[in-house]
Amino acid sequence: MTKEQLAEIRNYLLTKKLPIDVLMEVNDHFISQMMELQKEGQTFEEAFTITKNTWRKDLKPYWSGGLDIEDKSDLMRRIRRESFRSIFSKAALFGLLLTGMMYVSMAFLSENQFLYLMIVAYIVFVFGPVLFYFMNRKDFALEKKYSNYVLTEYQMYVFTFISFPIVSLQFLLRMNDISSYWYSTFHSEIRYDINRSVVIAFGCFLLYSASIFIFLSQRRYLRQIQKVKPFLKYLKQG
Repeated sequence: MTKEQLAEIRNYLLTKKLPIDVLMEVNDHFISQMMELQKEGQTFEEAFTITKNTWRKDLKPYWSGGLDIEDKSDLMRRIRRESFRSIFSKAALFGLLLTGMMYVSMAFLSENQFLYLMIVAYIVFVFGPVLFYFMNRKDFALEKKYSNYVLTEYQMYVFTFISFPIVSLQFLLRMNDISSYWYSTFHSEIRYDINRSVVIAFGCFLLYSASIFIFLSQRRYLRQIQKVKPFLKYLKQG
């Protein structure tokens, strides 16, 4: 194919408002299918029309009638659902394991030591994604540099770390009471409110899981952005 023909395919796909990492994969499929059709004797225009019709349903954005009012194609709904499930399941698993480890640690630590562990865990999991962002700020800044496009599906998750310290501030302000109550529930023979203990454990689980979810999203963003970089020359900064 000529440069002009490749540009025509690329420009057509850019009108579909796909994340650029997804667009690159679809672009490869388009070229592969069209080359096969051309081997069978189809002209470029004929092969292009056939391929567009083949992908029409997958690439056509529409409102599905749910709470999400954004028009999305079937392809993007599948990709978004699969990417979210993949990250969420891992984050929830690690969050559960970490909460369990915190619970078990109460058997070996004094009350003060457990408080220090809670504070350290809070700092690591709340400010870890913030530090990771600044360590890779040049790559994360590409999202703003090319604000007219979605560079990768994962960028919708990676910047939630900005509000994370604010949202979890109440947890830090009550850390001493939370730690003391949870520790007392584990060690004391006195009957404490088990419901409150469950709420504390669930709060820790949410904190750890949310942090890991953001971190995994950041890692996947960086992985995908390396694939996207060669394509940036075709995009307009904005």
